[in-house]
Amino acid sequence: ATGENIEEFTSIELLPPLEEMVNRSLINQNNLEKSEQKSVQESPNPQLIIEKEAPPSQRRTHLVTKILSKDMTRRLKERCKQEQTTVHGGLCAAMLLGTAKIAFNKDNNKSLSLSCGSNVSLRKSCQPEVNPESIGCFISIVEEIHTIKENTEFWNLARECKSKITNSISLGVPIARIC
Repeated sequence: ATGENIEEFTSIELLPPLEEMVNRSLINQNNLEKSEQKSVQESPNPQLIIEKEAPPSQRRTHLVTKILSKDMTRRLKERCKQEQTTVHGGLCAAMLLGTAKIAFNKDNNKSLSLSCGSNVSLRKSCQPEVNPESIGCFISIVEEIHTIKENTEFWNLARECKSKITNSISLGVPIARIC
């Protein structure tokens, strides 16, 4: 409309369904059966909740988005490295402890079991590997249960989060969930 030329675009071929592309040989069947039995009993299947932008007071899901500054992100990354965990583990621990603090104030609990779900990319687990240029949702979820006590230490919880997620990925739990 403004008289500018439209650049040529690359057409990307449609990929087969994710269930047909994942490398099922990455699943460690022996350990997975024990792990899956436990997680299926402890947590329900995750539900996708999509909510348009709204003020926090009007959100039905009560999800509030927070954005860290570049400086705070850099400091968090450095501290997580010192504490031998990942930024994701640190963010999971912060969310879990924040939720536990609210619950402890309301119910006088001494211990609380909370579930934490993490998205896992399956692009490298596909045959052939799905490159970043391909549009699509190539993810699965890992859900882990954490027992939080009033004296739970932040960095220990962050390392536990990292460890449980890493273990689930090595067992092939994200792939098994979609197969």
